[in-house]
Amino acid sequence: MSTTTVNAAALEVSGDAAAKTGINALRKTDIFNLLVIPPLTTSATANDTPTTPNDVPMSIWTSAATLCKEQRAFLVVDAPSDWTIAKAVTDGVGGMGAMIATVSPRPTPARLRAEARRLQRWYSSA
Repeated sequence: MSTTTVNAAALEVSGDAAAKTGINALRKTDIFNLLVIPPLTTSATANDTPTTPNDVPMSIWTSAATLCKEQRAFLVVDAPSDWTIAKAVTDGVGGMGAMIATVSPRPTPARLRAEARRLQRWYSSA
Protein backbone atom coordinates (compact mmCIF):
# COMPACT_ATOMS: atom_id res chain seq x y z
CA MET A 1 0.00 0.00 0.00
CA SER A 2 1.31 3.43 -0.92
CA THR A 3 0.55 6.57 1.05
CA THR A 4 -0.04 9.92 -0.58
CA THR A 5 -0.13 12.14 2.52
CA VAL A 6 2.15 12.65 5.48
CA ASN A 7 -0.80 12.04 7.82
CA ALA A 8 -1.48 8.64 6.26
CA ALA A 9 2.20 7.71 6.49
CA ALA A 10 2.31 8.88 10.12
CA LEU A 11 -0.76 6.77 10.96
CA GLU A 12 0.94 3.70 9.47
CA VAL A 13 4.04 4.31 11.59
CA SER A 14 2.27 5.15 14.84
CA GLY A 15 -0.27 2.34 14.52
CA ASP A 16 -2.59 1.39 17.36
CA ALA A 17 -1.32 0.60 20.87
CA ALA A 18 -4.21 -1.77 21.69
CA ALA A 19 -3.91 -3.67 18.40
CA LYS A 20 -0.08 -3.55 18.60
CA THR A 21 0.37 -2.26 15.07
CA GLY A 22 2.92 0.21 13.70
CA ILE A 23 5.73 0.92 16.16
CA ASN A 24 3.55 -0.63 18.86
CA ALA A 25 4.13 -4.02 17.21
CA LEU A 26 7.47 -3.90 19.04
CA ARG A 27 5.50 -4.48 22.26
CA LYS A 28 5.01 -8.08 21.05
CA THR A 29 8.77 -8.74 21.26
CA ASP A 30 10.62 -9.83 24.36
CA ILE A 31 13.23 -7.12 23.90
CA PHE A 32 14.46 -4.53 21.44
CA ASN A 33 17.18 -1.99 22.06
CA LEU A 34 17.19 0.27 19.01
CA LEU A 35 14.40 1.97 17.06
CA VAL A 36 15.31 3.94 13.93
CA ILE A 37 12.71 6.12 12.21
CA PRO A 38 13.76 7.53 8.81
CA PRO A 39 11.90 10.38 7.11
CA LEU A 40 8.37 9.40 6.07
CA THR A 41 7.92 8.91 2.34
CA THR A 42 4.85 9.68 0.29
CA SER A 43 3.89 9.28 -3.35
CA ALA A 44 1.94 11.32 -5.86
CA THR A 45 -0.70 8.62 -6.29
CA ALA A 46 -1.68 5.47 -4.44
CA ASN A 47 -0.18 3.36 -7.26
CA ASP A 48 3.27 5.00 -7.19
CA THR A 49 6.23 3.94 -5.09
CA PRO A 50 6.70 6.44 -2.24
CA THR A 51 9.82 8.50 -2.88
CA THR A 52 9.15 11.99 -1.49
CA PRO A 53 10.79 12.37 1.96
CA ASN A 54 8.85 14.22 4.67
CA ASP A 55 9.71 15.16 8.23
CA VAL A 56 8.58 12.80 10.97
CA PRO A 57 5.79 14.58 12.90
CA MET A 58 6.54 15.40 16.54
CA SER A 59 3.64 13.15 17.59
CA ILE A 60 5.55 10.16 16.16
CA TRP A 61 8.76 11.23 17.91
CA THR A 62 6.86 11.52 21.19
CA SER A 63 5.15 8.13 20.84
CA ALA A 64 8.40 6.47 19.81
CA ALA A 65 10.34 8.13 22.63
CA THR A 66 7.74 7.00 25.16
CA LEU A 67 7.87 3.44 23.83
CA CYS A 68 11.67 3.43 23.91
CA LYS A 69 11.75 4.83 27.43
CA GLU A 70 9.34 2.13 28.64
CA GLN A 71 11.35 -0.61 26.89
CA ARG A 72 14.77 0.87 27.78
CA ALA A 73 15.64 1.22 24.10
CA PHE A 74 17.45 3.90 22.12
CA LEU A 75 15.66 6.00 19.47
CA VAL A 76 17.31 7.46 16.35
CA VAL A 77 15.40 9.86 14.09
CA ASP A 78 16.35 12.18 11.24
CA ALA A 79 16.31 15.81 12.24
CA PRO A 80 13.57 17.94 10.68
CA SER A 81 14.63 19.33 7.30
CA ASP A 82 14.40 22.94 8.53
CA TRP A 83 16.71 22.42 11.51
CA THR A 84 19.99 24.25 11.70
CA ILE A 85 22.56 23.69 14.41
CA ALA A 86 21.25 26.75 16.27
CA LYS A 87 17.63 25.62 15.95
CA ALA A 88 18.51 22.13 17.17
CA VAL A 89 20.12 23.62 20.28
CA THR A 90 17.21 25.95 21.04
CA ASP A 91 14.36 23.59 20.08
CA GLY A 92 15.97 20.40 21.29
CA VAL A 93 14.07 17.22 20.73
CA GLY A 94 10.96 18.10 22.68
CA GLY A 95 12.38 17.24 26.09
CA MET A 96 12.60 13.57 25.21
CA GLY A 97 15.70 12.98 27.29
CA ALA A 98 18.99 11.24 26.78
CA MET A 99 17.74 8.13 24.98
CA ILE A 100 17.25 9.83 21.61
CA ALA A 101 19.66 10.86 18.87
CA THR A 102 19.01 12.88 15.75
CA VAL A 103 20.82 12.66 12.45
CA SER A 104 21.71 16.16 11.33
CA PRO A 105 22.28 17.38 8.74
CA ARG A 106 20.03 15.00 6.89
CA PRO A 107 22.08 12.84 4.50
CA THR A 108 21.64 13.68 0.83
CA PRO A 109 22.82 11.65 -2.17
CA ALA A 110 25.55 14.25 -2.82
CA ARG A 111 26.78 14.06 0.79
CA LEU A 112 26.73 10.26 0.71
CA ARG A 113 28.73 10.18 -2.55
CA ALA A 114 31.28 12.65 -1.14
CA GLU A 115 31.68 10.55 2.01
CA ALA A 116 32.07 7.37 -0.08
CA ARG A 117 34.83 9.04 -2.14
CA ARG A 118 36.56 10.23 1.05
CA LEU A 119 36.45 6.74 2.55
CA GLN A 120 37.67 5.20 -0.71
CA ARG A 121 40.68 7.55 -0.73
CA TRP A 122 41.38 6.77 2.92
CA TYR A 123 41.22 2.97 2.40
CA SER A 124 43.43 3.10 -0.71
CA SER A 125 46.10 5.12 1.15
CA ALA A 126 46.15 2.80 4.19
